Amino acid sequence: MRYLILAAISLIIGITQMGCSNRNKTVVGGPDALEAATRMEESQQEYNDCVSVRHPGSANCDSLQRLYEKDKAEYEAQIQ
Repeated sequence: MRYLILAAISLIIGITQMGCSNRNKTVVGGPDALEAATRMEESQQEYNDCVSVRHPGSANCDSLQRLYEKDKAEYEAQIQ
């Protein structure tokens, strides 16, 4: 039983780290660009989570997609 619990914990940690691996991207620009990039990545992840649970085009997913587009535009403005 103890080994089963340890295996489950190891699996959860492994899956969590795999999901976070794309968050270590290099960001061009200063601190404002880093903050904008972080917001953009978080809003993109929220949108992707919404689409995986619901279907694209639902009201919640559409609002999250608009938020992602706004955050993306702010990031692009910071790096120019």
